[in-house]
Amino acid sequence: MTKTKIIATVLASVVILCGGVIGLGFGLGWFGDDDDNTPQHTHIWSEWVVKTEATVTENGLEKRTCTDCGHEATRTAAYATGTVGLKYSLINDNEYAVTGVTVGMGGIVHIPAYRKNEQGEYLPVTEIAYQAFYFYGMSVVTFAADSQITTIGDEAFYESGSITSIIIPSSVKTIGRDAFNQCTNLKSVIFAEDSNLETIGEAAFRGTGITSIVIPSSVKTIERIAFVNVTTIEAVYYGGATKDDWDNIAMAIGNDRIGDDPSRTNAVRYYYSATTPATDGNFWRYVDGVPTIW
Repeated sequence: MTKTKIIATVLASVVILCGGVIGLGFGLGWFGDDDDNTPQHTHIWSEWVVKTEATVTENGLEKRTCTDCGHEATRTAAYATGTVGLKYSLINDNEYAVTGVTVGMGGIVHIPAYRKNEQGEYLPVTEIAYQAFYFYGMSVVTFAADSQITTIGDEAFYESGSITSIIIPSSVKTIGRDAFNQCTNLKSVIFAEDSNLETIGEAAFRGTGITSIVIPSSVKTIERIAFVNVTTIEAVYYGGATKDDWDNIAMAIGNDRIGDDPSRTNAVRYYYSATTPATDGNFWRYVDGVPTIW
């Protein structure tokens, strides 16, 4: 059977021709793909009912069931809430920035992808604002799988000394000045596959304890002293394939710790290869989202 993709508005009862459907959407619709091995069948759907409530980290789901065959379809009904106590600011009436936290919070902080406005509409959370987590004692920061964050602002995590590692979403394009400056326990920085990062700001990782970092191939600019006083770097996983690619980055002064002078750095730079390298050299790839040396 030819695969069919169907988008429909939310109705109490919908008739479609398909064998298997998985729904997605909040007030927008849902979609599904036919199963080539399933005979054509007309589903007669029940009402949508809650399947799971949204939590801090997981989206809430609704389900409906075909009253004829028992097949179940699901859709997103509510987005994950993020950590209770986060503060937000509305930007241009169509997106949100995380601006801070309630006094006394600590531990794990989860940044959501969306937040409801006063009208009950979901708007994307696109920014971690200036000094949002300044001198804050979180131990772990995580992001929604469908994160909409594009900017980590200036001094966003300045002196958040308890953070030990962070996986930065692929949606992030800019890391601002002093964003992670003096996060002394920060050891590992990983950018999600297909990262869109373009700029690493001035002193962004100054004084951290980084031992390994991924520099995505999308990076165009590394501003001055972004990695100054980072004496612990052992591995730089670069997303480009060659040194020529690396040399095309506009890298300002004060970044010797990730540079080429062996008298100024102990770091080994690895170049990305999705398949087994055809030549000798230092290469890496992702294995389950983790940088791994060939």
